[in-house]
Amino acid sequence: MYLHKPGHISYDILSDMIYNSGLVIIKFSPLGEILYSNNYFEFIFGFKQDEIIGRNIAEILFNQKNNKLMSQQNVAESILSNPIYHQLENEHLTKNGGLLWFSWQIRPFYHPTSNLHMGFYCVGQEITHRKIIESRLVASEKKLNDFLNLLPELVFEIDASLQITFINQSCIDFIGYSKDEVLQNKVQLKDIIIPEDFVRLKSLLFINFNVTRDTGNTFGIIHKNGSLIKVQLHNNPIYDGNKIVGLRCIAINITEKDRYEKRLLEQEEKFRLIYENSPVPYQSLNEYGEIVEINPSWLKALGYNRKEVVGAHFSEFLPDDQKYLFAQRFEVFKENGEVKDVQFTLNCKDKSKLIVNYNGKIERSKSGEFIRSHCVFNDITLQLKAENTLIQSEHRLRELNATKDKFFSIIAHDLKNPFNDIIGFSYLLSTNIYKYDLQKVEQFANIIHQSSRLAFNLLENLLDWSRSQTGNLKFSPERFFINDLVLENLELVESTAENKSIKLFNEVDNSTYVFADKNMIRTVLRNLISNALKFTNQGGFVRITSSINRNFATLNVIDNGIGLNYEDQKKIFRIDTNITRQGTEKERGTGLGLILCKEFIERNGGKIDFESQPDKGSRYFFTLPVARDDNSSSDIDNIP
Repeated sequence: MYLHKPGHISYDILSDMIYNSGLVIIKFSPLGEILYSNNYFEFIFGFKQDEIIGRNIAEILFNQKNNKLMSQQNVAESILSNPIYHQLENEHLTKNGGLLWFSWQIRPFYHPTSNLHMGFYCVGQEITHRKIIESRLVASEKKLNDFLNLLPELVFEIDASLQITFINQSCIDFIGYSKDEVLQNKVQLKDIIIPEDFVRLKSLLFINFNVTRDTGNTFGIIHKNGSLIKVQLHNNPIYDGNKIVGLRCIAINITEKDRYEKRLLEQEEKFRLIYENSPVPYQSLNEYGEIVEINPSWLKALGYNRKEVVGAHFSEFLPDDQKYLFAQRFEVFKENGEVKDVQFTLNCKDKSKLIVNYNGKIERSKSGEFIRSHCVFNDITLQLKAENTLIQSEHRLRELNATKDKFFSIIAHDLKNPFNDIIGFSYLLSTNIYKYDLQKVEQFANIIHQSSRLAFNLLENLLDWSRSQTGNLKFSPERFFINDLVLENLELVESTAENKSIKLFNEVDNSTYVFADKNMIRTVLRNLISNALKFTNQGGFVRITSSINRNFATLNVIDNGIGLNYEDQKKIFRIDTNITRQGTEKERGTGLGLILCKEFIERNGGKIDFESQPDKGSRYFFTLPVARDDNSSSDIDNIP
């Protein structure tokens, strides 16, 4: 076997080194017949010497099955037909079916004297691990490129000669040129950045190409169609060892942002001119109600100078009877975010008063935090006086007519009916007391009792109503537990509830203080609870609940009774309409109680309303001011 002429190293030693080398060594003839393989070939591929000696190299390494795995075709044929140096990388099947990548160096050898081509030496090194790493790197690079192409920002890289070496899809779309035009240097950086900005870019980024990170510079980009687009550029240096060889850049399109900023500045200037020259008075308050800004028209209307106003609390310019009202309204304003047509009386510097109509909105941060209020007002003093005179006269006339009609209706019909029952059944009892059995006597007595209570409650409501209409009803607000009045009224109706098998639920918070006229609220609760019982069927329920929202407590009287039809719902709380309805046990009602409830609740600074569905029940609810330690009767006495 011809391997090498003996030299300084003995032939046997050299043969042994080749046989046990960590490289695959194969010797084959010009026709591809394997003449020799070393021990490492057997170790790697699994073929013993006697299995491969004499077989063709194409059959063992470059067979048809292997060709499916390789990028070249007819590798063995190419090698054998060209006795020159070959270097290639291929993937091969081992005897046990495994796949290995090898880097091959194949050299022809010749007879030392005749120079006859004797065959080839084939030396192979396994590179499977390297190929796996290369494959992963290719996949990773593809993922990175895919990700960069998905970014809306413009991403590109430039080398030391300012040539673009990478560009993402957003950048291609943005500048209008193709990727080939850019990467093949048909379009250069200086072609897509306006000249003055390109000079500035070089001075900023390349001072002897000794670059550090740079952010936030604005440049103009020229689109292929000639349009100008503004970007904000951010960049990082690319290093080769300690040497900077390029820049990695990200540009953000700020064209629209720049346009918006210009528009904003223009609008701010317009607002400033409007603000300073507007005839409409303007003011701004902080979250504590202090004045932080006013315009000249505001100062002119009230006669103050700027130094006297800015920093002062707005309530300092209100009459005493409206200071508490402002505190309430300002809390609602901050919560709702706007006010419309809110009236206040303002104290002018010369001691005169202006009645004004306010409209405004709250300015908030992106997170929803209060920043300031913006309000304007118009002076409606004279207009309001004229309108109020006319409205009051007209309203009073209508009320007087409605009151008269309602009063006569109640006296003629509603008050007469219970007395008819009392007189009729008491007469039957007095004349037949010895004839009736105890059950009938009890039945008649109960009718007399119920009619008496109805007449008494009706008279009570009539008296309260007449006193309120004539201004003789004393208004004395005080601080008290609302739950005490609820319990008191529930005790009064326990027998009525038992007779109808109606369950009473008190879910009112027993720690809630309110500030109101106790007698008025007692009347309100009596009427609402009685109504709920009256219009609830046998076995139903009446539930009283409460809640607190900032400065107001809300009480709900809820039942699962017969509810109100939609026509009757339109008549609730109106004195000029008449609702004739009987309860579930033929109980009578006048509608006067609800009118009285509305008047009393509003007198105490609250609101009353209802929700009802036919055959499902009703919910009447009203609000009252929550009592605070500093409450006094004067705080609420002037609430309209």
